[in-house]
Amino acid sequence: MIITYENAINYLQSFLINSNVDLINQTIRGSSYFVNPIPQYNAMLNYCNQLDLNEKTIVEFFLLGRKVKKEAIDKLDNNLLAALEILEIIKSKDDFVQLDELILITYMACFFFTSTPCAFPQNTSGNMNVYIGIDTYQLLNNQLNHKCNSILDICTGNGIQLIMACKRTSAKKGLGIDISDKSVEIAKLNCSINDMDDVITIIKGDIYSPINNDKFDLIYSNPPYIAVPIDINYPVYGNGGSTGLEIISRILSELSDYLSEKGQAVIYGETLGSDNRWFISDYIDEYLYNDFSTNLIIINHADVATHAKRISKIASNYNKLHSTSLKQWTDQYESIKATNHGCFILKIVKDNSNIFSHKVTTL
Repeated sequence: MIITYENAINYLQSFLINSNVDLINQTIRGSSYFVNPIPQYNAMLNYCNQLDLNEKTIVEFFLLGRKVKKEAIDKLDNNLLAALEILEIIKSKDDFVQLDELILITYMACFFFTSTPCAFPQNTSGNMNVYIGIDTYQLLNNQLNHKCNSILDICTGNGIQLIMACKRTSAKKGLGIDISDKSVEIAKLNCSINDMDDVITIIKGDIYSPINNDKFDLIYSNPPYIAVPIDINYPVYGNGGSTGLEIISRILSELSDYLSEKGQAVIYGETLGSDNRWFISDYIDEYLYNDFSTNLIIINHADVATHAKRISKIASNYNKLHSTSLKQWTDQYESIKATNHGCFILKIVKDNSNIFSHKVTTL
């Protein structure tokens, strides 16, 4: 009989590994497995018809967050339901059970619970309190591989960046900070499932506020970066203020205080710009002078009108009860004289050379 939280963690972890959940996910998703954490809902559901009953239950319950019959979970393992109840990540009604506004993401034999994506039919609110998206993997695929002692992850979300970075570098200490109570809760759960409790600490806080005098060898961040008009209710995990750079600028402004000598930082974000300059460069020049070398890599870019059409549609999906108009977005971008939009990876090295180097690369 499962009694303790620790027992439940160990039991769930063993089940996910022994049932080859990650291999099932890779097989269904193919190359998209490495590019986008969120599966195509209908495509994955249709693929279930090719699976045996147990594999179908695993995919529907864990990977798609659908409700299934309790007896189907019991057929997988008669103690699994008890473990999930102790972890408080399921909800039940009559003979059915499903994850409580969560799905499971798998990546390289690791497991991450996160909020049900907005595009999934069971997400009726438009909220995604614990965020993951294609940008998560953009940053993940740009992580550094060299050994280090300590890693800081700002706006940690479900903890995937920090967990994978600590595993990749054999770091002795990892700290994840997020302002969302739900993100902190789920990131802690994910650390436990992936055997990282002895290495990683997850705490609630606003950027650097919980840190005392510690410095870190690596700092990662995938913060809110969408430039959102003031009168639009956009989810906090994506809202970067009127320019999109409110959070990123705060991260850069104090980076020197928390990055160790020869330390490195990698930040994923989006930036607006004019015809000859990206707005993020103003903050790089202001806060990372003298002792830093930076490489701003623009990985996707388009004119601001194209971006406004895309983001207004996304915002309407998030605000299912309150649609937003294209004009609200175009007026906002015109007011700050933005003509272009780009996604970026910002790579920073604290080299103490007393020479500031800022390189811009467009892919």
